[in-house]
Amino acid sequence: MNDLIEISEEMHLEALACHRRAMTSARLIVEGFLDYAKELKSINEKRYYKALGFETFGDYLSEYYDISDKTAYKYIAVYDQRATLPDTLFSPGRKIEISKLYLLTTVPEEQRAELAESIDEVSKSELEAQIKE
Repeated sequence: MNDLIEISEEMHLEALACHRRAMTSARLIVEGFLDYAKELKSINEKRYYKALGFETFGDYLSEYYDISDKTAYKYIAVYDQRATLPDTLFSPGRKIEISKLYLLTTVPEEQRAELAESIDEVSKSELEAQIKE
């Protein structure tokens, strides 16, 4: 950002509009993930997969999403525990592995905020080690 160039007011306004659209898209990614997990939960709990011609939830997932039921259950756990996880973890543009969010759902609520503070700086295995301590 030190290499500022002279720009027109029009270019500045276009840049701001583009930035706003990007931020909106980032927020939609987060909301989309949570909606996806919510719908997977419904499909599983209400056994809608049977109405769609599948014997098991896993068969349904394999056909339509190429994920395992284990992965879907992790998504659902993050969705279910969303309210108990720090809001900052769901900020637009924040890049956090779903597996790390899932790990936070496996610890008591009172420990989640503390672990979440360093979630960006640790690997999944380091987070697992912190949880075991």
